[in-house]
Amino acid sequence: MATVNGMNLKQFGAKMLSYPVISACAVDMGVFQGVNRSSLQLLHNRRGLRKLRCAIDFFGSNYDRTMHQSAFDALFLGGEPVVIDIDDGFWYRAVLAKIGDPSTQSELITTIEYEFYVTRHRGSEITAAVIPNDAVIFCQSNVARTDCVIRILYDQMGGASNILVELNGLRYSFGEMMTGDLVIDGVNKTFTMAGENVAEKLSWTDFPFLVPGDNVISLSVEGVVVSMKSASVTYTPTFL
Repeated sequence: MATVNGMNLKQFGAKMLSYPVISACAVDMGVFQGVNRSSLQLLHNRRGLRKLRCAIDFFGSNYDRTMHQSAFDALFLGGEPVVIDIDDGFWYRAVLAKIGDPSTQSELITTIEYEFYVTRHRGSEITAAVIPNDAVIFCQSNVARTDCVIRILYDQMGGASNILVELNGLRYSFGEMMTGDLVIDGVNKTFTMAGENVAEKLSWTDFPFLVPGDNVISLSVEGVVVSMKSASVTYTPTFL
């Protein structure tokens, strides 16, 4: 049973023609082997885009099929990826890449093939729990880097300034006084405080991410480490 953004295909007078084809992630790999040498050196080993392809049948009169297809295609007009669930125990965050030409049989069924770029997820978004004196976050994902959102809570920090967040060697330094929650967003690639862009006021080198397994995070004010109860880290488990 397939759903798109929580809507069953039956709502569009449609059904999936067959089980979707889900490609493996593209592999970007480089190796070096010296002349007449016995060993290989792995230079890089990265994973790229994954594709999901599916054919969908739309049923009914000419008018009904056209309206249902139009309504279905309109789901992909927004600026955010859609969520596709094909009932395989995971869900897929998807961006529409291609729509095939319609093929109609006996003026009763119109078949259209859709192609998406997707990421694979399981479960819901997690706000990771950390212990104040042992700030280690366990990430369930098995992709190399899972984008996350770090939120420094104004209600806990008061009018603090000279804030430093460190996550797996990445550093985020904010020298001014807090006026609201500081959100270091590796998912949407933004840095905000009280909803305002503070990218130019923040010292940083990369957007935050978690690696599979344990991740070490710390928060300090004026050079003094404080409790991680003053912060939260949120991510979505993501899988190859």
